[in-house]
Formats: sequence, C-alpha cells, structure tokens
Amino acid sequence: MKKTIMRLMCLCLAASLCLPAACAEGVDGAQILAAEQALYALGYHDDDFNAQLDASTQSALRAFQSANGLDPTGELDAQTLEALGSGTAVTCHDYLVSLASEYANLPILQAGSSGESVRAVQQRLSDLGYFSGACDGVYGEATQSAVRRFQMAHGLSETGMADCSTQLRLGMGDPLSWDAFCESASAAPGDAGASVRRLQRALAGMGYFEGSCTGEYGELTRQAVETFQLANALEPTGTADAATCALIYSGTAAALREPDTLCAGDSTAAVSDVQSRLAALGYFERSITGFYGATTETAVRLFQLANGLPATGEADPATIERLNADAAVPLEGAREALSAQVRGQDGTALSVLGGIAMNARGQSFAADDEDIYRGFAFVQYACVAAGIPISSPEEVAALADTPVGDPSTLRPGDVIVLRADDGRVTMAISSGSGRAIYATQESGWVLESDLSALGGGELYRWDVGAAQ
Repeated sequence: MKKTIMRLMCLCLAASLCLPAACAEGVDGAQILAAEQALYALGYHDDDFNAQLDASTQSALRAFQSANGLDPTGELDAQTLEALGSGTAVTCHDYLVSLASEYANLPILQAGSSGESVRAVQQRLSDLGYFSGACDGVYGEATQSAVRRFQMAHGLSETGMADCSTQLRLGMGDPLSWDAFCESASAAPGDAGASVRRLQRALAGMGYFEGSCTGEYGELTRQAVETFQLANALEPTGTADAATCALIYSGTAAALREPDTLCAGDSTAAVSDVQSRLAALGYFERSITGFYGATTETAVRLFQLANGLPATGEADPATIERLNADAAVPLEGAREALSAQVRGQDGTALSVLGGIAMNARGQSFAADDEDIYRGFAFVQYACVAAGIPISSPEEVAALADTPVGDPSTLRPGDVIVLRADDGRVTMAISSGSGRAIYATQESGWVLESDLSALGGGELYRWDVGAAQ
C-alpha cells in the first residue's frame, strides 16, 4: 500500500518534473520543490523543503541516483528528472532492503576488530579525508572517530561502528569527501535550511547555542558561531565557513562547558566509566560503548533528577562525584519519587515536550528498542529532556489510556501509543495534524511522518500535564 501511494504521488508530480534536456541546466525553484517532494515520497528526503539545491537535497539526489542506476552527481539533470517523474522509480526502502539482502554477511567492525576488512575501511576513509592515521588494520579510537564523522556526513546513525550500511555507503556510489562535506555544511547569517539546523544542534551540543534549532541563521546563531571561533582560535567572523565547520564537526573542538565535564558527542574511556556506573545503578541498559549518545544523555538526566541534581544531561564533576558515592540513589530506589514527578507535571509540559521533539527531527538516533515496545527510547529521551522522568516503557503504556478516534485531534506534544493485535506497542510524540515524530531501531534517526507510517492498531494518548 505504501509503495502504491508513493508511486501515485510521483505520478502527480510528473508534469512539473518532466522537462526537455535543454531545460535541465536551468531548473527553477518550483521544479526543485517538486523534485524535493518526489524524493520525499520515495523516502530519500525529509519534509524540510526549501526549493533549493542545498546539501540535503543534493545528498538525497545522490542516493536516488545510485539506487536507480544513474550517475550519482547530486545534480537535477534531465535523466534524474525523468526518473523522478516516471512513477516506477526504486524507493529508498526497496533499495536498502535489496542491499541488505545482497550484503547480509558483511561483518560489523568495531573497537577491537582487526584484519584486512578493517584496513580496507581505514584506507577508504583516508582516501576521502576522514582518517589521517596509519592504515594498520586495527580498529582503535581514531578509526572509530573517523567512522563517526563519515556517518554524520552521510546521514547514518553515528555509532562509530562500521556496520553493514556504513560499509555499503563507503563502497557504493560517490560518497562525500570530508572537504566536500565541510564546504556543503558552510552557512552564513541569513541562510536557512537543514544545514543551519545541523549547525545549531552541533553548537548546542558543545554549549555554544541555547536557542531553538529552527534552521534559520539569525543573530543568536551568529553570536554562537563567533563565540565558538574565539574559543577555538579561529577568526571571529560569525560565519560558519568550511574551516569553522571542519572544526565544529571534527569531534575535537573545545566545548563551552565546565572543565572535566562529559557531554553528547564525547567518546573516551571516561564515558565508559560513567556508563558502567549508571548501568550498576540501573539507569543504563545498553552496551558499554564509550560514546556519549542520546541514551547516555537520557540515563544521566534520569540519574540527576533522581538524585536532586540539575538535570543538564551532562556528566559534570558534581554528577560524577555523586555517581561514585555510596549514597547514590539507584533507579529502583527512586521509581516512586520519579513517578510522582511524572504525574505532577503542569500544563506547560505539553508545549515543552512538543518543542523538544520538533527540534530533534532529522537527528541520528540509535534506538535499541525491546521487541514489544518500539520507539520508547526516543519518547523517553524527549520526556526526560523536558523534565518528565519516565523510567520504563510500561509506565508510558499505562499512562496512555485515552482512546483517540480522530488522529487529527492530537496536539503537538501528545505522547501516543499504537497497540497492535500481536501485542506490540509503538510509541511516538504527536506533531499535530495526524503526524508523529519517532525513532525506531529500523529507522536509525528521528523521523516525522503521517501516523499511518507507524502501522496499524488501536491509538491511545497520554494527556501529558493533565491531572492524574
């Protein structure tokens, strides 16, 4: 059914996309917008349309071209226009499924791996400018960091592990070089779009930007870039040129935070220590990776809320000291108090939760869901970031007890639960108008789509902030 809908959408757009070859070099904004919509219908583009051939649209075009046997130039040429409007183009989902089937036996390479497969990955990363170390076949921290940069540049989950999708992207088509990525990521005051939103998120993660990640390069963003440049010995122009972006996305830039503080994006042995201690106290149930991702941030925030600390999500010295203290409150000992906080939210909780979910769209998110509960990791991340200390999927399932007959009545920020006949539960956050924001193990990043994309089942809502 989904494939049929996509093809129908493409056929509806065909009239605006089918141009003679002579016109392909001079496509206008309306034609680019139609191409973006077609790419979205086929699963290659998000819904952040701006009628510009910016980095995100070019990346989507390259993926589409690779999937459909075209030269992956990232340009909107005549052949690409024709394929987009054909109604028979290969969808992103079908292409990835075919690749996964074809290369199902590729080994996952990660910290501690060694051999010729690792050496080949290192050499490819070196050729593209992401890796500057020796191609020695040993998967160490430098290789892990290089893989993470490559994943970030290509919209993959930033795990630092060379999994099947990462290895395929390294070897197929025409992946972006590090220099090309930094150039495409450049932005200046007055710009808008996905590149600016990514810039704002990166700066926010290092403590330089405190506004909403709107994707608009205004005065707050300019000031954040200038502060970053001053802190990192760059000329303080306030413009995120290629050199500034190279440092911002390198993973080695100086963050604006208290000394000895760990936060999102860090990858050190100290992060492993924090994860291990959180796991011992019951707050962290994932693998100990040494990478400070969204699930680690959630666990730290939950620990801070349970132990009376400011819930920043950063492991500052006070948090680390408390983590290692005998008096640290374990999750089991805090559940009752945390549950009371959840039920004690006021009417502002809904708008705060909705804003956090909206700002998270497009971020990579390596969810590790249970078989029964899909999407919980992201819902918990957003709730805890909003100061709502959800500690288990069962808690959300119990709170979501209001049946929803008409999805269009859902408000931005509503936590929603779909209960399928087979007992599986899917969780998401409403963005209004029958749409939802979610991240699942299959997606690998935070998506926004119509509720129908989450599958069928009975729909329920948790009235966040309502009297319990």
